[in-house]
Amino acid sequence: MTWMTLLLTLTTFGATVEVDLKREVIVQGEEIHLRDLVSDTSFAALERKGVGNPVIAPSPPVLQKRVIRPIQIETVLNRTRHSLEVAWRGAKAVLVSRKGMDFSSTHLETAVRDWVHAQSNGDYTYRLERVLVPSLRQIPKGSMRFDIRQRGNRGMIGRNSLAVDLIIDGDIHKTLIVQATISAEVLVATVNHDLDRGQPLTERDVSWDYRRLDRLTAPLVTPEDFIGLSAKTLVRAGTMLTQHHVKITPLVERNRPCTVVARSGGLTIRMKALSLDNGGAGETVRLKNMQSGKMFVGKVARDGQVHVDMAL
Repeated sequence: MTWMTLLLTLTTFGATVEVDLKREVIVQGEEIHLRDLVSDTSFAALERKGVGNPVIAPSPPVLQKRVIRPIQIETVLNRTRHSLEVAWRGAKAVLVSRKGMDFSSTHLETAVRDWVHAQSNGDYTYRLERVLVPSLRQIPKGSMRFDIRQRGNRGMIGRNSLAVDLIIDGDIHKTLIVQATISAEVLVATVNHDLDRGQPLTERDVSWDYRRLDRLTAPLVTPEDFIGLSAKTLVRAGTMLTQHHVKITPLVERNRPCTVVARSGGLTIRMKALSLDNGGAGETVRLKNMQSGKMFVGKVARDGQVHVDMAL
């Protein structure tokens, strides 16, 4: 350690003590004491005169520095001694920094890995493939934990940006941004042969199997929503089927008659109406009574009939 000598003339009950002040020091606690600032020989001499080890100033935050000037030490000593007379020579300041806990990226990587696995559900088992952790040398001493959350509302699979609050003794010390690539075991539909544009999909057109994916450009087609789909464009054999490749097959067509079923309690009325929209299963379409011209809406069922609320 580099030292610079400061001559402190301390007159206490007729005694004069020469004190060597350190030029730069590193402290660990919340406070800077006199003993941190002076040499061991000087502190022992001060102790013999009854000066003690008073607090000079609060410690700086971890990885920051604080300058302690002679006037600060003199002010504290004047509060703790009687008939104190000080003459300073040669010294300007002491540079004080604070030591914290050494931080390993392994701590954060483990926390992110556990968090990713905890997001698994009945459909997906997530796994951390790659992670990029920001550099962080030291943190304040204390009880450490991480609060992790996903940035944005995109799905888990693929490249993700995570916000991680680094919490020390219950307080947020720093928020870190972690880049993570996440994979999952997913049930996917693979096209068995080329599909023409507009071709309705059947179970014979695809094969279902599990794959581990770490990139997903669009939501996958699932067995639950497979019925009633058709190819939105030409789809080549071997393609993993996503929502970008398909559209809901219209069961009712615009400006074409359709069967309307209206129910209220035990009463059921069937009639013909003109559909003003294309509509697939589950979609709402506008309808027109071909006799009265009255407009109303209904929801398309999987059998191609349109169900209408009688209250409408």
